[in-house]
Amino acid sequence: MRWRVGVDRGPGPADLYRFGSDLVLSLRGNRRARNHFRAEYASAALGTESAVPAVEATVGSNVWRGRARGRTPEAEIRGTHKLAGWRASVPVTSNGDAMRVAVDVRGPLGLALVQSYILEPLVSLAAVRAGYVLLPSAAIAREGQAVLLIGRSGSGKSSLAALALATGRQILGDDQVLIMPGQDCGPFPRRLRLYPDLAQTAPAAFAALRPSARHTLAGLGQLRSLTRGFVAPPLRISASALGGGVSPLCLPIGEVIVIQRAAVDALSSEPLGQRELAAEAADVLLRQRSAIFSVAGVKAAFASVLADEGAFIARAFASVSARRVVVPNSWPAERAVGALAHEVGL
Repeated sequence: MRWRVGVDRGPGPADLYRFGSDLVLSLRGNRRARNHFRAEYASAALGTESAVPAVEATVGSNVWRGRARGRTPEAEIRGTHKLAGWRASVPVTSNGDAMRVAVDVRGPLGLALVQSYILEPLVSLAAVRAGYVLLPSAAIAREGQAVLLIGRSGSGKSSLAALALATGRQILGDDQVLIMPGQDCGPFPRRLRLYPDLAQTAPAAFAALRPSARHTLAGLGQLRSLTRGFVAPPLRISASALGGGVSPLCLPIGEVIVIQRAAVDALSSEPLGQRELAAEAADVLLRQRSAIFSVAGVKAAFASVLADEGAFIARAFASVSARRVVVPNSWPAERAVGALAHEVGL
């Protein structure tokens, strides 16, 4: 069934979310859109409109008709993924004004995809202007420090975060964290993504879930099997549902582990130089922004922001211990996550 998310008529109050200390997202949309983002960023919600937003987003249907023109140059992005589709206007300037984005979205999971492909990449660009980096990675608290996990989708980051929570540890995020000045890692308030294979990859985490969540995961697994993987949404839950919860404080980065799957026979771990580590961070950021940077002129417009971000990452990782852990492609997910858990110290 095809559906659209409608946008509120008239200006109306915006929902505000603060990430870090100076990065505020303003979001307008109808009930479905607002409920989605309220659930995603619940702990970051602000109860006042006095904050100055860095990103102003309107998400829904027919929002292009009401978007402000002539205030910032815009580029159009169109995208589809399976049953979802979107059309977005994104800024092509890196000046100090708030970045404004309007998104028409349709289809199941459309809001989640717009969040990942459009909104959070724009927030990450605004983060640089606020003085930190929003890095696509997971982070687990260990002995008063943060173990940062960098890896592509499917590398096991979310399963490791869930396993850490189930053992009583805190996390700072399973897919996004803030890298702060002074080699600190800060939490990013977003729901966890859990997948149907959690019972195999992290049995302790699966057992810690409420029965209703376990039943939902089982249903999602059946849906994935029936559609042969075409429809494979995750279960989104609060970190507190698994025990340890999200650390409310920034933690110094104690170690960075880059996870890589490759056609090798055995797991290996080797030290990673600072230039290689910075390159890995730049790569995950570039892949996160691939949708908005696919439009001619957008990446060039943010060249100075990207240069500042690169310099920030180099400083943040200047003296951090880092290594690359390579996991055989042939290993099933449960064996890979088990080996990675040992490497992380879970």
